[in-house]
Amino acid sequence: MVPKWYHYAMARLPDPDPNTLHPVPGQPRVVLLRPLIRSPLIEVGEFTYYDDPDQAEDFQRRNVLHLYGPDRLVIGRFCALAAGVTFIMNGANHRMDGVSTFPFPIMGGSWAEHLELITLLLLQDVLAEQEWANLLTDHDRRGLTPCSGNTSFPTARSSST
Repeated sequence: MVPKWYHYAMARLPDPDPNTLHPVPGQPRVVLLRPLIRSPLIEVGEFTYYDDPDQAEDFQRRNVLHLYGPDRLVIGRFCALAAGVTFIMNGANHRMDGVSTFPFPIMGGSWAEHLELITLLLLQDVLAEQEWANLLTDHDRRGLTPCSGNTSFPTARSSST
């Protein structure tokens, strides 16, 4: 059972402000993350803090890596995060189901817009190598031919060995 004086004392103590950047006076190494975070992809609950003697206010840039949408980082309330904690988000993963693990879409520009064409060109480039070309049958080549009808995809360059 809680003593009566506890409720009396708690009612007179000022509530901490969850929007204060530095909740501990004289300790710039301790920051509340909620008022610090600017990314819409990161959500932090009230009173979650980070303690770091070096650049505590740079938490988002230094400690949340590969945060490319649509993934989000959600950290709850009243969490204590130690110096050097690192969140490695899903953007660090490379697709494994294509002809290359290179992350073409995140590089932007036409690479992001034409992933199918890039995949096709990479595949054609590999299959144009004599080592692979010798393994393909006419039936295989027919299934891989992208140029039919009115398409304007370039064909694989021929290997001159």
